[in-house]
Amino acid sequence: MKHKFNLKSLAIDVLFALVGSFIYSAAVRMFIDPNHISVGGLTGLGSVLNYLLHFPIGLSVLAMNLPLFLLSWKKLGRSFFFKTLFATVVISLMLDATAFLPAFLENKLLAAVAGGVCAGAGLGIIFSRGMATGGTDLLAKLIKGWFRGVSYGKVILIADGVILVIAAVAYQDLWSILYSAITVWLSSTVIDTILNGMERAKSVSIITNKKDEVLQGILQDVNRGATVWNAEGGYTKAGKDVVLVVVRSYELFHLKRTVRMADPEAFMIVSDATEVLGNGFQREENK
Repeated sequence: MKHKFNLKSLAIDVLFALVGSFIYSAAVRMFIDPNHISVGGLTGLGSVLNYLLHFPIGLSVLAMNLPLFLLSWKKLGRSFFFKTLFATVVISLMLDATAFLPAFLENKLLAAVAGGVCAGAGLGIIFSRGMATGGTDLLAKLIKGWFRGVSYGKVILIADGVILVIAAVAYQDLWSILYSAITVWLSSTVIDTILNGMERAKSVSIITNKKDEVLQGILQDVNRGATVWNAEGGYTKAGKDVVLVVVRSYELFHLKRTVRMADPEAFMIVSDATEVLGNGFQREENK
């Protein structure tokens, strides 16, 4: 499916990436890193490398992300891949560009809370435009491709848990795990709130007369499977196709834009999916 270039949408994506990256980087530089708290993910590892070897945090994050991008680009879909790569580069550069910001060292608990809230706000702004920032998300996609039956959510949880332990050992402060856990939890909570809900996934029913175009966009650009069935208009009695797809919250914006480009007249119903079991999400036996 051929996409029309939308300069306004691109400009908004760039603006959100810049603003979100600045807020996230400010949280790391002002509250998280100076207090030896880990935010998890590759940023957490970058902070450890900065502490031990004085490597720039942003450059370290970018260097660790690039191999993951090369290994997983086929799994992301072209549009999502380039948007995520762009957001990852911006946030990596911003982490080093904000090194001048003053550090808050008066109270470690307040730093953990403020850092978690601000980091979550920054990432939530980026995710709201259908972008991601690489890191453990990409690692989870790779591991799920290599090892069947491994839960996506558990891969991220284990990876972040290992990074928190590494940070605590590097900082020689076991209390760091507690403060880091507070930061990570608050960050994920704020992200969920910004993305309009605490649910892990959204169920979207799409009623369309252009089934093939919609399916092609979902499969190629959103990289999700879909289920299709035939329906009939209650008033017009005209034949319709209903496409059902389940996506993660940060993928919803990208899905809606993809559907609108394929069929501007499509009717979409979005609802919370409180639990999703199956390929691409968690499996019941792994809970």
